[in-house]
Amino acid sequence: ISARFANGAMVQGGVSVGRSVNNSCFVVDSPQDLYQCEVATPWWDGNGQIKFSGSYPLPFGIALSAVVQNLPGREIRANAIFLNSEIAPSLGRNLSSCPTATGPCNATVTLDVIEERNSLFEDRITQIDFRVMKDFNTGYGRLRITLDLYNALNASPIFGRNNNYGTNGAGWGNVTQILAGRLVKMGAQYSWN
Repeated sequence: ISARFANGAMVQGGVSVGRSVNNSCFVVDSPQDLYQCEVATPWWDGNGQIKFSGSYPLPFGIALSAVVQNLPGREIRANAIFLNSEIAPSLGRNLSSCPTATGPCNATVTLDVIEERNSLFEDRITQIDFRVMKDFNTGYGRLRITLDLYNALNASPIFGRNNNYGTNGAGWGNVTQILAGRLVKMGAQYSWN
């Protein structure tokens, strides 16, 4: 959607949804690759986005603008490393990466132990940014002063997490990155005629 008004105000934005499916289930001689071979991204939790922005002119050359976006949260994974010694008894042989079908081998395999991919997500990410702008016209050009407020709600959604489950789950799920905190920025720009 996009709209412009007679007073110079403007609004634009939209909603985006979609679903993607990655199927790699045709496997020859590697049955372990059939585990989670079809991964479907949910239409809303995995891909749904809402974005809107707008500006509104005020008297004396002042303009207000804002951006609002709501994005999907990051997928939660649990990658565990399994030793050949843990897998060989149930498989009846060593892993295919071992030099021999039986006998000692230090090979490992990493598997996502969450039963279904794209089934667990962090909370959705909502961010609101504001700007106040004032133009000053001089005889030789224009001076623009801006005041920006990023992440106005000081939200702290999770952008990164430790997805390595390890041997006992220690450290799994620890947050490694969040949205940067509220930020105020002042700026000036001069344009010559």
